[in-house]
Amino acid sequence: MAYAHPDLTRPNMDSWRRSALAEKWVPKLVLAPSLAASLVFVYGFMLVTGYLSFTASTMMPRYTFTGVARYRDLFANDVWWESVWNLAWFTVPGLIRHIKGEISLAEAATIGATDTRHYAKRQFTWFRHQLPEFEWVDPSEAPRRLGLAA
Repeated sequence: MAYAHPDLTRPNMDSWRRSALAEKWVPKLVLAPSLAASLVFVYGFMLVTGYLSFTASTMMPRYTFTGVARYRDLFANDVWWESVWNLAWFTVPGLIRHIKGEISLAEAATIGATDTRHYAKRQFTWFRHQLPEFEWVDPSEAPRRLGLAA
């Protein structure tokens, strides 16, 4: 009686197990570096920024912990509240239309940016008419005019 070779009569279970493991783990291993980079460079920096917001940092990090004093100063600042109001004024209408399903989020962002740009142009026109004697300076000339140019 002739016997067939075992590899020809039944599937090799070891190669099947390896194939199933590869199908399960290779995509995860391929995505792991991207996930790690996202965790470090997005969420890690968010945590560092959050921590620094409770310190005495200004331009460069200073790790002297001040607690919520910086936030108390911020919430007491009328200019900050005016900025929050302006942000809401230009973003909320587009977001409401997005929530209603009328436009996409990208379209809402575009509307907010366009409205902000139009408002800035109106402000510039108003200032130009209110201050006709004011000498407008090109931003690239400002350091030289202020005596800051090297």
